[in-house]
Amino acid sequence: MECNYRDREMKNALQHVCRELQNIIHSSFDKIHFSELKDCQSILIIRSASIGVLREFISKLDNINNSIKKYVITSYTNKDELEELYGDSVEIIEYIYNGNYDVSRFDEIFDYLNQKFFDKVVVLYNNRFGTGYENVEEIVERISPDVYYAFNSYMELYKVNNLTLKKESIQLYRQICNWYWEYSGVGRK
Repeated sequence: MECNYRDREMKNALQHVCRELQNIIHSSFDKIHFSELKDCQSILIIRSASIGVLREFISKLDNINNSIKKYVITSYTNKDELEELYGDSVEIIEYIYNGNYDVSRFDEIFDYLNQKFFDKVVVLYNNRFGTGYENVEEIVERISPDVYYAFNSYMELYKVNNLTLKKESIQLYRQICNWYWEYSGVGRK
């Protein structure tokens, strides 16, 4: 009986802490309307989400201003598909390595990007807050250290004002979740 009470108490406390951390993570984002992008001349899109999220983002972008020059960093495995979809309306910047983006393998891309100007940098996420995208955020920090934008699988556009707060809050959130799962599994087999 005592154990169940403590488990419930611990679960409630952890749920409260997790909700508070979600609020902190969310406070590092400002939800914005697509019209904020309408005056852009060029946008760099870092595709780290599904092709469906990319299609939706480009569609919404074209609805507000179809003359924005779009540059998309994507894996070499998607290059042909994107060229077929968008032709010359999108410049594809190919990441030629297998697996996740790795900042140590981006030198050539960084050199190319340094020759360009982008009004905005947008990262596409397959989840709401970019949990698990630390590798992509390392790349973003090199390109746009102060502010970047995120478009997520909920079709929401955010301005990320405080990347450090976001990263540290997500890291703490993940550690608490991992600890909770370890704790809740103790003594149960």
